[in-house]
Amino acid sequence: AFVTSQLPSLQAAAEPFVQGGSANGQNGNATASFTLSATSRQATFGVLLRPTKAFQGKTDPAVTLTVDGQIAKAERVDAKGVWGWYTLAVNPGTHRVELTIAPGKDAKGVIANDWSGSAQFWITGTQAVKPIEAKVKGKLAAEPRLLPPTGRGDSELPRTVKLGEVSLQITK
Repeated sequence: AFVTSQLPSLQAAAEPFVQGGSANGQNGNATASFTLSATSRQATFGVLLRPTKAFQGKTDPAVTLTVDGQIAKAERVDAKGVWGWYTLAVNPGTHRVELTIAPGKDAKGVIANDWSGSAQFWITGTQAVKPIEAKVKGKLAAEPRLLPPTGRGDSELPRTVKLGEVSLQITK
């Protein structure tokens, strides 16, 4: 017979991946603040910019990101006029990321007048956790199963945290 009350209690000991995450903004400026756990691994900060329906298919804004007061070179992946995803690596600790958008130039070099849309702020990565080992004895012997590699280190779990979303608008 299996009696659950006789099992030892297991409690999660992992600290939060991100603490104090917040995002705010207005006009063409937004700020995200957060503290990234010392147990984080391969953490990436990301901003997803999406225009409102009225500006879909039109010129994307020019984007500047600063991390802790220093201009940062973000990697950009986009579907022009639909969305833009800007990412950069971040280390454990407390950070303040500032986003500034300005009128962008189209393929002919013409500067757009206006843009309106949203900015979502995300943190992704992995977190090192202390594993808990549980042994279960069954009546029959179980064959060990090989599992495919995860691409993560031992005792690391994937993490994704949305810090927030703000509406932005620029007018020339």
